Amino acid sequence: MKSQQLRYGWSYVLASCLVLWLGTGCGPQIRAEGTHQLTPPPGTLVTVWGDNQIVVKAASMWLKMRGLEVVDPSQVQAALQAGTKSVVHVPGEAELLHIADNLGVEQLVLVGLSGDLRAPAIFVRGLEVKSRRMSWIGSARYEEYVTTPISNHIIIATCRALAAAWDKPNTTSDTHCAAEGTRADPTDQQGERIKP
Repeated sequence: MKSQQLRYGWSYVLASCLVLWLGTGCGPQIRAEGTHQLTPPPGTLVTVWGDNQIVVKAASMWLKMRGLEVVDPSQVQAALQAGTKSVVHVPGEAELLHIADNLGVEQLVLVGLSGDLRAPAIFVRGLEVKSRRMSWIGSARYEEYVTTPISNHIIIATCRALAAAWDKPNTTSDTHCAAEGTRADPTDQQGERIKP
């Protein structure tokens, strides 16, 4: 009886270790790098701008979770539309900084997605609006192709890039980061394929 319980206990431990190993060791590996001179203190008014809404929303959520006040990008977009008659307008950094300054934003966070969607790369930068200086920068990229790209891969890479830029160990797990990011946009459900 005892040997059967002992065998069952060891089987359970081995199965748990196997699940953990498969979940962490076999998953796509992300390389993240970053540096900073100054990260904004809690309460700093920031806005996030980028061309991919999943990245923008994930970065906004990450910054909110660290106590920053995030101005919705739609306010920046409205200010851009007021200054032009063109329906499609791609602003430059100088124009974005000018609008951010008019909105009272202290730091403009620029985020970008590049590369193949099966191995996305995320780039993040924090610019001081008044001084126009870069205060932090980070990147994260998948080192191998993911078989089925989903929105969570982009969300996790965004969180890793920000954590590397701020030199903060990921205090929340990637799963939590992905769950928070998908909650930011109800149309991007966990597991949904990324549209190119």
